[in-house]
Amino acid sequence: MIAIEQAHAMLSELASKVRQAKPLEIEHLPLDQIGGRVLAQDITARLDQPSDDLSAMDGVAFGHTTSLNLDLIGTIAAGASRQTQPVQPGQAVRIMTGAPLPPGTDRVEMVEKVRFEADQVKLNHSVPAGQHVRKKGSHVQAGSLFLSAGQKLGPSQIGALASQGIETVPVIRKIRVCLSSTGDELVPLGQPLKSGQIHDSNNPQLNDLLGRAGLDVQSQPHRADVLEDLTQFLKDQTADLIVLSGGVSMGNFDWVPQAAEAAGFQCVFHKVKMKPGKPLWVGKHEDQRILLGLPGNPVSAYIGATLFLLPLVQALQTGHYHPQPFVPVTLTAGIQNHSDLPLYFPIRWTTDFEGVPTAFPVSTAGSGDIIRFAQLNGIGRLDAHTALSPPDTAPVFLFAP
Repeated sequence: MIAIEQAHAMLSELASKVRQAKPLEIEHLPLDQIGGRVLAQDITARLDQPSDDLSAMDGVAFGHTTSLNLDLIGTIAAGASRQTQPVQPGQAVRIMTGAPLPPGTDRVEMVEKVRFEADQVKLNHSVPAGQHVRKKGSHVQAGSLFLSAGQKLGPSQIGALASQGIETVPVIRKIRVCLSSTGDELVPLGQPLKSGQIHDSNNPQLNDLLGRAGLDVQSQPHRADVLEDLTQFLKDQTADLIVLSGGVSMGNFDWVPQAAEAAGFQCVFHKVKMKPGKPLWVGKHEDQRILLGLPGNPVSAYIGATLFLLPLVQALQTGHYHPQPFVPVTLTAGIQNHSDLPLYFPIRWTTDFEGVPTAFPVSTAGSGDIIRFAQLNGIGRLDAHTALSPPDTAPVFLFAP
């Protein structure tokens, strides 16, 4: 059994070795298909941005002047071609936000701060050069790096690519994940339950979690607690990552560790010093496939996947392993941990009218209580043999909505 910090270090090393031995292929996709994907190569700017000196405000543009009364000689709208006729000293043009400054101008005064009288504009005070001007290339210059390989692509990155006229982008292929649950007690949805049976809740919840992480998830029917069948199942899978839930603890029918080793997977580690979620099994095949065995209890499975599986797949995609961010939040109720292991406890995270977050620890009926867990939105962390009470703070991680 290893410490949580050691588990993160070993997963980081595992991801690095697999990426080096078997890099993911590159796909070239249009912008409307790259949301959530990982950039495969550096992207350099094609264009200066802005392409000209542009006005940052609706107002008047002019050059250096000692007079506060200027002759108004025209109007320039956004989207207009850059005017070639220079504006002379003592002259000004009306200009709209985003319009190119004409020659002879280097400053803009806001329309709210000037007065228009006939063909003149009257300034209230002198205006320094560069005021309310977006200089050419001030956002990015052609040929310079503006997105780096390994970066996850979201709305702002897609907008930046579009602004550069880039239509197709190299991204890393999605990681293929084989997902299955184990256990004779499991029954697929749509079938009636008999005494001692339960519906498989792990596959649906993990399928959603991994899908949101941008993975290509292949959800398989649950596997029975039969060593030979489970071994053959693991041998047959070709996905980059195999994720099983159940069968990793110390029960008489917990066959995953034995089946994994029989299928050629070498154990990286088994069991992490934490509660819930201790019986976590991780292994690697010589063909670079990774197997991650999560506990069977649904709360334990979700916490284990959130804390370890998601950072692992992020590292496989981006090359950077980052544990989930826990931030200190004030507790609104007390919590105790009598265990020798760090405790991850469910919380209800809220904010007051000023946006200050608080966390309310919620008691459950254990790591199988998926019903109560579904009503919560995060987890807190408490060291072994520790007690906290308001207004103490605890490290808290907020689940994605």
